[in-house]
Amino acid sequence: MADKFGLIGKILGHSFSPEIHKNFGDYEYELIEVAEERNLEAVIFNDEYKGFNVTIPYKKSVIKYCDEITEKAKLSGAVNTIYKDRGRIIGDNTDVDGFTYLLNKVEKPDKVLILGSGGAHGAVKVALEKSNVSEIVTISRSGENNYKNLDKNLDADLIINTTPVGMYPNNGESPIDIKKFRNLNAVIDIVYNPYKTKLLLDAEKKGIKTISGLGMLVAQAKAASELWQGVKLNDNLIDKVTVKLLRNTQNIVLIGMPGSGKSSIAKIMGRVMKKPCYDLDKEIVKHMGKTVHEIFNDDTLGESAFRDNETEVFKELSKRTGIVIATGGGTITREENWPLIKQNGVCVYVKRDVKLLPTKGRPLSQRRGVEVIFNERAGIYESLADIVIENNRIFKDSYFTELYNYVHKVKKGIDKYYNNL
Repeated sequence: MADKFGLIGKILGHSFSPEIHKNFGDYEYELIEVAEERNLEAVIFNDEYKGFNVTIPYKKSVIKYCDEITEKAKLSGAVNTIYKDRGRIIGDNTDVDGFTYLLNKVEKPDKVLILGSGGAHGAVKVALEKSNVSEIVTISRSGENNYKNLDKNLDADLIINTTPVGMYPNNGESPIDIKKFRNLNAVIDIVYNPYKTKLLLDAEKKGIKTISGLGMLVAQAKAASELWQGVKLNDNLIDKVTVKLLRNTQNIVLIGMPGSGKSSIAKIMGRVMKKPCYDLDKEIVKHMGKTVHEIFNDDTLGESAFRDNETEVFKELSKRTGIVIATGGGTITREENWPLIKQNGVCVYVKRDVKLLPTKGRPLSQRRGVEVIFNERAGIYESLADIVIENNRIFKDSYFTELYNYVHKVKKGIDKYYNNL
């Protein structure tokens, strides 16, 4: 029988950990939701399990159940990995290893701001100290350095978010205003769902290097697995597993002009890539109880009401992972929708020659003309796109066969994108 390990936390429904650990060894890995701290002891002392990962909110709580904690755990003030050795329960902190992996992806900073003083803060600080960073400042809600006097630390060249602000399901929130900082070279957010938080997306707008917490999650899991199995795993596994996880969990978001083929391509792409498919226009129709034509031609609603509902529906849809989304042609006309496209998704621009774009059943295209609309939107489509695909083909006799063949070619483009990460 394979050894059994698990992740201890309060709410774990959206954890990626089981998928990650499949890549590190032949053992069972379970999600163990513990509703109350008083129930931790029964889980930890259950002989059925050989070890655990520990997440929010129990990284400090489990320390009292350990017979011994490692130097990393002592310095961090938290335990995120437990293993059992000849009847003894050992607490370690592989978040240090995980964050060191992220830290190695940026230039050595002179001054670092750590946002938050909770369970993950200690591991991040230990990793920074081991890297001999000269100045480390912790920003907390009530400490000497806090969010009210943030202005005295605007010279930081690296910001690290260890708070849960912006984490699913509270996407779209940020702990600070990144625009104030003048010397930033990089921003790291240890949140991994969404893949790109508002903090990271705001930094990207300023041309600042950004790093998501997904790589840290994989790297700390690898370090934990090594402890459990007593083996050294190849470091190359971290990048490979991270990219594999991105392929499985990221959304494919299609943008482009009305009539460019987004909906048809998305439907087949969902089947080919084995991801659920959603058409944003159809979701809006469900939400509003009217057809697009009815909404646009209703004097009490019109395009403004349609766009408001589009954003509302898209906010919830884009929080999901591992799906294909066909957006409406005008989704990109509202800047507030841009982060919704990018937070969990690879953006695919379906580009079609204006002369081939239909207008039937498309009230805005009929009213304003496709060339006018295209000229207004083309630059936005291009700037948002991670991948651009040409769709000037006209499918005739064997429509579905040709469409499937075309989508397979599109998938190759997506595969190439991930291979280059």
